[in-house]
Amino acid sequence: MARQERFEDEDLVRCADSYIINKDTIAVLPVTRVGKPTISMVIEEEQVIYILQEPVDIIKTSCRSYGSSLEGRIEGTRELIGTVNKAPIVIHDRLYYFPTTSYTREDCAWISHSHAAKSKPLSPKTLLLKFINGQTIKLPMSHQSFTNQLNRTAQLRSVYENSRERRKLPYLVVLEAEELLGNHKGKSNYLSDWKD
Repeated sequence: MARQERFEDEDLVRCADSYIINKDTIAVLPVTRVGKPTISMVIEEEQVIYILQEPVDIIKTSCRSYGSSLEGRIEGTRELIGTVNKAPIVIHDRLYYFPTTSYTREDCAWISHSHAAKSKPLSPKTLLLKFINGQTIKLPMSHQSFTNQLNRTAQLRSVYENSRERRKLPYLVVLEAEELLGNHKGKSNYLSDWKD
């Protein structure tokens, strides 16, 4: 249920109890509050929404809503590209996200690979990230670490989409029935005629 909540600066902000990642989601950023649980700032193409969940909980909920789990998505990444540490994931069809640090850490943000445009270092441990819609954010991570995450996600995206294309067109060969089925080359036990 969406609702409005007042924060320290007394400005009204868009706020919701939960959120599902979608094609408009650019980033899910942690917002730490003194004496209160961490929440998330979700940046979309046209708006910013505060969600009363930690970023990892939004990722977990999103994975479940698309029929998997975060652990299942991480296992899928391991199968496809071998990465386990700070593994990028496919949340759903063309929704590729990567964590800025270990997803078990409270300060972990999640960035959409599709929306990231340019980055540049501001200091050894801070970078400026520009998205394709022109919006920019500062991230507390090294430029090298960010570039590594971006490249891993690109690798995952390439392997995943190539394997998806291969699954669409199975490779078929034609064999003699006896060669494949032996003595059972006749009518299958599964196929039957319908009789009224």
